Amino acid sequence: MKTNFYGFIIALLLNATIAMAYPGVNPFTSRDSTTSATAPKASVEALQCTSTDKRTQLTWSVNNNEVADQLELERSINGSSFKTVAIIFTTEDKGTAEYAFRDSNVAANSSYRVKIIDKKGSTTYSTVVSR
Repeated sequence: MKTNFYGFIIALLLNATIAMAYPGVNPFTSRDSTTSATAPKASVEALQCTSTDKRTQLTWSVNNNEVADQLELERSINGSSFKTVAIIFTTEDKGTAEYAFRDSNVAANSSYRVKIIDKKGSTTYSTVVSR
């Protein structure tokens, strides 16, 4: 009986300590504060690929740029297996920001996509464009 009573007292003390350290947070409920229905997500718009005999020029814009941390430009020769060819750190611009990359790859069957890694560590991908 004493064991249950002491356990109850410890739980109350822990709850009070957590409540003082984190006001408004109930320690006995699970809540993921990293996801929110209203949190903006960065997204790639207008990914374009222009090619010449010597290089491939890629241009795109990122909406909600302030949420993005870095971009990875990925290339595929077979259309399904992508490898990172460039890591681009985002600007501090808010709203929409423009980006470009010049690839010296001249393979006619190359496909590209942009991987966005946001400041919370989650990733999203753009649509795929082909050379």
